[in-house]
Amino acid sequence: MSSGIAITDILVTYAGSMAPPGYHRLLADEVGVDLNKDTGGPPTYLWLQEQAGAPPISEVDIVYDDEPTPEGWTKVEKNLARGTGATTFLVFKRGAADDDSKPAAAGEGGDEEEKGADDSAPAQRPLDLLQVLFDDQTADEGFEVLPKPIMRDAEHPVRLCFKRVSEEALA
Repeated sequence: MSSGIAITDILVTYAGSMAPPGYHRLLADEVGVDLNKDTGGPPTYLWLQEQAGAPPISEVDIVYDDEPTPEGWTKVEKNLARGTGATTFLVFKRGAADDDSKPAAAGEGGDEEEKGADDSAPAQRPLDLLQVLFDDQTADEGFEVLPKPIMRDAEHPVRLCFKRVSEEALA
């Protein structure tokens, strides 16, 4: 459920480790969402902070292996695919979105055109919710799915998607 306050920070923890006070674990059906479900890696969880007055996160993406962190973005320094033989990191940007610095999708030369010309206005709204999709699940209405899966070559893809703060909540 949307809190109406934008996401201001994201952390990753493994197994039973907890995030600092002020963060809440990304849940599905009241259970923490394990990004490494069925991979052999340790349980891996995303934690979100929503702090009034803090700079909001406006973009989120995935980078693999030695891909550089785009300029102006923050890399969460914990491997989302720990224990699986892969290396995947979450990156995010605070403030207004800037598609010129957005990481290109894996195996693609930057396909921002596919997202449509209407994205310039919504892309400036901060993130409100994150959701994890397993296998062939579809995103809830209003969510945008990242083009890169968390596990690049996984038999069962895990994707991250997000929903932006509504225009009404920003007014």
